[in-house]
Amino acid sequence: MEDITQQIFYSNAERAVLESTQQRAQAKQWLALLQKQGGIKMAEDRWTGLTAWLSGDLDRILSKEELLQYIDSNCIQLEEVLLSNETHPNLQWEHVVTPKYNYYQTTYNDLTYIIQQDRTRYKVFDMDGILLTETDTLVSAQNRVEELVREHADITRNAEWTTPGLTQLKTLLLAVPNIEGYNQEDATHYGDVADGKVIAWIRFGEITDGAGHHVLVLDEIQSKRHQDGRQWGYRTVADRENFSIEDYIRRVPVAPFEKQWHELALKRMLRYAAENGYDILAWTTGEQQSERYNLNAGVKSVEFKSCNKQGFPALLTWHFSNAESKVKYVSDETELSRVIGKEPSKKILNGVHRLVGDDLQGVSNGMQAFYDQILVEFANKYTKKWNNRVRDIMLPIGTEGRSQMHALDITAEMRLSLMQEQPLFKEVENPYTQKDNQNSIRQTLVELSKKFNVTINIVPTRYELPEQIMRVVNSKKSRSLFPGMYDSRTGMVHFVLSEISSVTEAGSLFLHEVIAHKGIEGLLGKKRAYQFYARVFDSLDSSTQTTLLQKHRNKFVAGAEYVAQVAERNQNPSVIKRIILFFREILRSIGFNLDIHDNEIQMMLANSKKYLQHQKTCRYQSDTKQGQMAKAANNRSSKYQQTL
Repeated sequence: MEDITQQIFYSNAERAVLESTQQRAQAKQWLALLQKQGGIKMAEDRWTGLTAWLSGDLDRILSKEELLQYIDSNCIQLEEVLLSNETHPNLQWEHVVTPKYNYYQTTYNDLTYIIQQDRTRYKVFDMDGILLTETDTLVSAQNRVEELVREHADITRNAEWTTPGLTQLKTLLLAVPNIEGYNQEDATHYGDVADGKVIAWIRFGEITDGAGHHVLVLDEIQSKRHQDGRQWGYRTVADRENFSIEDYIRRVPVAPFEKQWHELALKRMLRYAAENGYDILAWTTGEQQSERYNLNAGVKSVEFKSCNKQGFPALLTWHFSNAESKVKYVSDETELSRVIGKEPSKKILNGVHRLVGDDLQGVSNGMQAFYDQILVEFANKYTKKWNNRVRDIMLPIGTEGRSQMHALDITAEMRLSLMQEQPLFKEVENPYTQKDNQNSIRQTLVELSKKFNVTINIVPTRYELPEQIMRVVNSKKSRSLFPGMYDSRTGMVHFVLSEISSVTEAGSLFLHEVIAHKGIEGLLGKKRAYQFYARVFDSLDSSTQTTLLQKHRNKFVAGAEYVAQVAERNQNPSVIKRIILFFREILRSIGFNLDIHDNEIQMMLANSKKYLQHQKTCRYQSDTKQGQMAKAANNRSSKYQQTL
């Protein structure tokens, strides 16, 4: 396997630090710089633990080298395996037992490998007696040998699921070496490669089109690990106490790129196309994938089953005439429409939860959504900076000799850029780019202030802010954006129109400021907040509920603490997803319909911990004589000090 982390992709955090002229600073200053420069991407930060590490001691001084060393030691590593040609090795193992030796041996073409047990370890040697690797089990050692054979003998699999007419067939597998293995007995889905640590793969080939262009064709982009994780949920070792044994086993070990694996795969193949001289990158359509796997044939019915009383999330189940079935998780109405088709989704939302007969007309199986919408939308967004866009192309391949596919032209400008390192996660957009006009942003903020009964002040630029706020802005001695800030002295939230890029950002900023300083109760009101906390608490298993009630006086307080703790620690993705769903639903019930990303909502909920800690401090102070004296002193000093 080849490590491609530093060759092809860069870490957003590392890039932000490298480009900084700052050589030494406090941890909180590094954290502010990273947030400003887009170096904190939640998907990456979750694995590096950078924010938590810096937050552990915000006042300590760190050099640039120390920070880079931490990032390098904890960054996400990516490795790849390239398989080629059209055959799959059928390795025959010979168990050799003599008075002196006990080992396993296999030979493929001119390659010979030996596995020898040494106490509790299995060691793999080549024909020259050189130790190649060692593992805990015989099966994993044999899997490693098969991987070595494929690396050296140019071997791939699943060639029967290939578009006719393609040549130079290959499969590229992306793996993360420092995660728990998964599905290791499943050779069809490459679980036996890289000790089960493959997070995505791409099968591809090449063709020359009618105009003589060299075309790289992606025949399949897939992730067994993350598709299963989306359906059954993820788990960590710490989750053994949170789930039943059956539920724990069914869940998938956590791995990075759970939502970005297809983006990572497409970015990798754009680089592959650029460095290997291809003129066009193309990929199959959803219809071609459906025909290949015969996904729509024999569908008897499709069932919709909600996971709760609110309707979503839900499970879609396709039932086939051969008694087989396929299940897919859908999180909301938009995803339902994307997965199954617009007309069938309307029927389901109108109460028809079992589609049969004529109701099946127009039913999609999810392939169309992935290949025709999700990949196309990401490709358009990612290549917009090169003024590129997905188009349809007709290629001389397929069962009928002609196939229409989606395609991107690899322009000279694009090729030059792609040969540089690409971002591992989503790039940072210029925060000064105004996507929506200021009137729309202003109107959104005014409506939110009325809806949530929060006093706000909206100014065109930062220079119209009140004098005491401007003193804080000027004291920062940086060019950081100040789109919004809360004044604890007056209880007012100030917003700067010129530094807010969109209506969605305005809504997100509003929620962030209010929740961090007034808590969820201050945002929703006590009644709705208690409904939210009670719903979260009631969704937990009985053992977790018991543990929480031993620490907190009632289920509302327990629910509030649990929400803040889980969101901040980011340890249980499935629980976080459920909490975010509950929060979205209660916001919608109030009339808040802006499409804010899950990561943003999670950060808001994590920020509620600041308010809870402040409340605890206030309760403690009010219960003690010293606290009452401190409170009186604070009241007196507030006449002379302006606290933000």
